[in-house]
Amino acid sequence: MPVIPQPIIIVDTREKKPFQFTCPVERRALPTGDYSIDGYTHRVSVERKSIDDFISSVTSSRKRFINEIKRLADIRRAHDDGGTLVCVVIEGTIRDVKLACEMKGVNFHSIFATAASLHASWGIPILFIGERWLTAKYTEEMLMKFNATAIKRGLSRE
Repeated sequence: MPVIPQPIIIVDTREKKPFQFTCPVERRALPTGDYSIDGYTHRVSVERKSIDDFISSVTSSRKRFINEIKRLADIRRAHDDGGTLVCVVIEGTIRDVKLACEMKGVNFHSIFATAASLHASWGIPILFIGERWLTAKYTEEMLMKFNATAIKRGLSRE
């Protein structure tokens, strides 16, 4: 079986607290999201949110966040071969979000329902992973798996 090369992970230049990866990394502006793969930025976009940022994104910055979700959905729609990876990763569990909402006096049910709606209505999964290090590891693993699958399937590169 041929060796699949490691992807070069693209980190958006606007990402303030980038994850540390074991794969090679390049910083450059992405049209949407915080992470992608060199050669597949038209197919791959992962948006990272801390718990506080996620809560703010679905409340006070909702319009901007929905526009970002629409851009992620556009990536999915542009490829009828199913070869896309678009999602939002949250640096915390759903329980962590609930506790943060209670501390901030924010309606947790509204936040929870919005996450479910974004997935059901736009097809964009909101993944509540856990601690930052675990979210980084999961994100890298997804990007590596997508890269391997894309190469095996012969998906178009940019």
